Amino acid sequence: MQYPRLSLTAKIVVMYTIPAAIWILLSDLLLSTLVSDPHVLIWVQTWKGWWFVAVSAIGLYVILQRSLRTQQASRARLQAMFDNAAAGIVLANTNGHFTEVNERWVEMLGFTEDEAVQMSPQDITYLEDRAMSKQIYQQLVTGQIPSYRYEKRLVRKDGSVFWADVGVTAIRTRPNVIDSVLAIMIDIDERKQVEAALRESEDRLRCANAELEQRVVERTAELSQANQILQSEIAERKRTEASLRESQRFNQNIAYTVPDLLYVYDIIEQKNIYVNRQIGHMLGYSEAEIQAMGAAVIPTLLHPDDMERGTSEQLKRIASARDGDILELNYRMRHSNGTWRWLYVRETVFMRTADHIPQQILGVAQDITERKRTEETLQRYTEELRQNAEESRQFAYIVSHDLRAPLLNLKGFAGELQAAMHVIGPAYEQMLPHLTPAQQRDLHDLITSDVPEALQFIHASVNQMDHLINTLLKLSRLGRRELQFVPIDMHKLVTETLQTLAYRIESRQIQIIIDELPPLIADKTAMEQIMGNILNNAVLYLEADRCGIIEVMGEVSPDMTTFMIRDNGRGIAESDMDKVFAPFRRAGTPVAPGEGMGLAYVQVLVRRHSGHIWCTSTPGVGTTFFVSIPNQPAKESRDV
Repeated sequence: MQYPRLSLTAKIVVMYTIPAAIWILLSDLLLSTLVSDPHVLIWVQTWKGWWFVAVSAIGLYVILQRSLRTQQASRARLQAMFDNAAAGIVLANTNGHFTEVNERWVEMLGFTEDEAVQMSPQDITYLEDRAMSKQIYQQLVTGQIPSYRYEKRLVRKDGSVFWADVGVTAIRTRPNVIDSVLAIMIDIDERKQVEAALRESEDRLRCANAELEQRVVERTAELSQANQILQSEIAERKRTEASLRESQRFNQNIAYTVPDLLYVYDIIEQKNIYVNRQIGHMLGYSEAEIQAMGAAVIPTLLHPDDMERGTSEQLKRIASARDGDILELNYRMRHSNGTWRWLYVRETVFMRTADHIPQQILGVAQDITERKRTEETLQRYTEELRQNAEESRQFAYIVSHDLRAPLLNLKGFAGELQAAMHVIGPAYEQMLPHLTPAQQRDLHDLITSDVPEALQFIHASVNQMDHLINTLLKLSRLGRRELQFVPIDMHKLVTETLQTLAYRIESRQIQIIIDELPPLIADKTAMEQIMGNILNNAVLYLEADRCGIIEVMGEVSPDMTTFMIRDNGRGIAESDMDKVFAPFRRAGTPVAPGEGMGLAYVQVLVRRHSGHIWCTSTPGVGTTFFVSIPNQPAKESRDV
């Protein structure tokens, strides 16, 4: 059991009371025993009392000095601890104002001691922590709690904020009476930073662990999936190998059954790598014989006139060829029986070196000897037809020229006869009285009716024949004019052509629709005549009882450009379709004067461009004319 320590006052009372009581009791008993004289006893007791007082005073002095030295030493130790403490220490009164601070507090907060004694805890507390700090401080000074300790943010003189561990204790000199408040502050800002860094590190560690676990799960799933894919690829590879073997057998069967010659030629080693069995049917050699020729296969079999074209020129083309390019060539090779066979060859790069240089070529060859013979025959026939066409044009020109001279004579004599009739008229009037009535009637009919009518018929026939001769001459000249192929803006050409028909288009309120027309390389004069004739016919043959619509369209294919001219006119009957392009023939009932040569001219001009013209039509609905011209003009115009 621990007894409470006595205060200095209690110690003095105890030390004075107990010895005094003992001294008084014992001394009085001893004196009463030793001294019997009352006067002496009183004198001795008086001196005894003064002696006791003197001794007691000396004792009290000694006790007080010792106690004072102890208190001074204790205060010195406390002051040293207060001044040299590692923590900031501050004393405050119950009103909340600082009364004393140590040096560490000054260092921590930057205020001087004089500034500190004019401040309160709220002045150095961070704004967000003041409410809580004030509340708990009030609980302390009102005796609700003996002390408290918590962490809060403090504000230095320079405005910077730091974390501190603050312990506050109420100092009591009497029970239930608080004299002052002692606060001890420890700077824990670094610890807070370390704790924050530690929490952040722990968070990162947790995230890293979670990520690692997730990656482990994902990696496990990936490995499982990869294993499945690998198993699938193994199975697929086995199927592919089986399919490849089947494909090889299939390709080998194709190579053996295809009617064309297949071969693989190594450009660098200059020898055949592979050739199928069609070599025997085409050139009469076996596969082994071709392989045995080695590098001599080309010099041995290729025709001397085709050597440069089939070797050096072809090798230049192969050197610049891209993968997939097809190089075509015709040349002659020697048959085993000594005859020469024409071959049509298509070659492509089959294999390249590490430097991407063509090493092997794959070729397919067809025997076109019979086709060559046919082409030569056709060429001979074509030349004969060209000569016949030229002779026909010359004949038409000569006939037209020779026919024109008799026509001129006939026309001249008819004119003289007509002039003679003007002379005969007055003479006839003078002869009338001398003629019989029958002679008068006959001569009157002859002079006034039969002869003039006959002369009129002669004039009309001569004019018609002259017009037909001019038409024949124009048709013959179409085949002789040299075409000038130039780029043509067909949209502009059609627009300008329609402008020449503007009066009829506006007067009949015809709707014109021109789509985006592709450009064309052709003879501009010919295309103007072609479009002019077709558009003019479209305007002429529109129905009067409904609004006319003419639409011009165009489309491009790899080889040809085709223009469509569509109208909603009266149309052409099926029975008249063979008359559309025939010379001097007109389909249906003519609605305008003409000799029926417009579309014949158009057909000649289109054919001279190596093109085609045709039409489709439905009576009462309309007609569509198609003009198809090659994208690349022919080297020479066709003779028609």
